[in-house]
Amino acid sequence: MRRHKAAPKKMAKRIDFYATRNDWLFLLGELEASQDVCYGLDWQDDPTRSTRWDRAIDIPNFGIATGTDTIKCNHFRVARNESDRIEGMAAELSPGGEFNAQTIISGRVATLYDDPRIQKIMRKLASLTKKHLTRVNGYWVGPDALEKLRAGARLTLNIHASADFNLRE
Repeated sequence: MRRHKAAPKKMAKRIDFYATRNDWLFLLGELEASQDVCYGLDWQDDPTRSTRWDRAIDIPNFGIATGTDTIKCNHFRVARNESDRIEGMAAELSPGGEFNAQTIISGRVATLYDDPRIQKIMRKLASLTKKHLTRVNGYWVGPDALEKLRAGARLTLNIHASADFNLRE
């Protein structure tokens, strides 16, 4: 009798951010210095289709919002190695970022699985977040994004949303 490998236990974990490219590159640089990771643009229909990067700084336009809201922006998989990334044993990173000089779209890092391969990445990102970012009304805000917020920039989930939904200090 053949035994099937149990599916990973599902457990939602999520960190919501407002961050600029500089904020992201600092955090991910710290992550990369602490453990091996790779990144791939998330193609939901075919994970083998994406390009792989070993460093976030090498990803073209990383941290620049590619859409008008968080969902429409690029999504990346962050994993220990290429096979984990293709298997889906990866954290999903949606960096959001600067839409224009006065608008920053929110981003997030999330996972659905309580697999040790992913949780090691998520624990390190959570630790770095608490150490280097500031909590503002339920969101983690990078130092550069916080400076822009204080200078009058709009931090939002969606550029078409009412200003009532902007992050305020």
